[in-house]
Amino acid sequence: MPGTDRSVSVVLPTHNRLQTLPRALDSVLAQSGVDVECIVVDDGSTDGTSDWLAALRDPRVRIVHTTGGRGPSGARNDGIRAATARYIAFQDSDDEWLPGKLERQIAAFDREPRPVLCFTGVTIDAEGRRRNEVADIGGPRPFDRLLNYAGPITTPGLVIDREMAGDQLHFDESMPAMEERELVLRLARDHPVARVSEPLYVWYHRDGPRVTEPGRQIIGRRRILEVFADELAARPTIEAYHHWRLAAAYRRVGDFTSTADELRTAARLDPKVRFRLLAAASRGPRLLSFAWRGLEVVDAARCRLQGRPHERSR
Repeated sequence: MPGTDRSVSVVLPTHNRLQTLPRALDSVLAQSGVDVECIVVDDGSTDGTSDWLAALRDPRVRIVHTTGGRGPSGARNDGIRAATARYIAFQDSDDEWLPGKLERQIAAFDREPRPVLCFTGVTIDAEGRRRNEVADIGGPRPFDRLLNYAGPITTPGLVIDREMAGDQLHFDESMPAMEERELVLRLARDHPVARVSEPLYVWYHRDGPRVTEPGRQIIGRRRILEVFADELAARPTIEAYHHWRLAAAYRRVGDFTSTADELRTAARLDPKVRFRLLAAASRGPRLLSFAWRGLEVVDAARCRLQGRPHERSR
């Protein structure tokens, strides 16, 4: 890979994930073709993680301990500050990289125009059932595709050029969800991005609390609307999409008044049939539920025919 610095700092936050942390860390240390340092940020684990980390003897692993409560974004920011390499990658303590991931991504930084970040396709493992997906940023304006839903981009799929990112390379610690999307959007607003389409990591979905909980999604989505207010104001159809997603989250927590408000906002910004239908159906919870389920069925069928991922809205 002539012309490219091959050193990568991998930030791996963890909290009480001793059962899956060894797999995640091993998949980082098995990467070839690059020089890796892995910064494991132990965010106050109480399950024996600290003792397990203390027994490691690999000089590529550096350990940062917190007193707990930093959360994923805060722990990642602590890891970023401790990193020494130009390129920063992220791994989650319950996921797994595939061989050659980092080498493929670092090679992408030799492209013109030089990207600020590179992401890859992903294998999503839902209780053992697997499917491959990749975000689609094709077309003349990749930022617009990312501001809308382009497909899954999660932190284990990211490598970022810290020299290009500058002081923009940090996670918003006020966001309990969608923080990786906010970071990607913030960087893509002013810089090119690159993609390796092959699925190069496994994203494990398991039962239990997740950042996809609707209450967290409401906070995260509202923060996206705030941070990118100017960009969304110039793109009303994309802003309507975000209000529709907010409506879905409010519906899941049983806040029918806010659901109806968000649907009416979406229909005002973009009078497509979907939003007008849902806004009209929001006169009553039962009618709205019937309309929403019907649209979900139609969406799922259309996505299967087109061979693209279906982002569930309920």
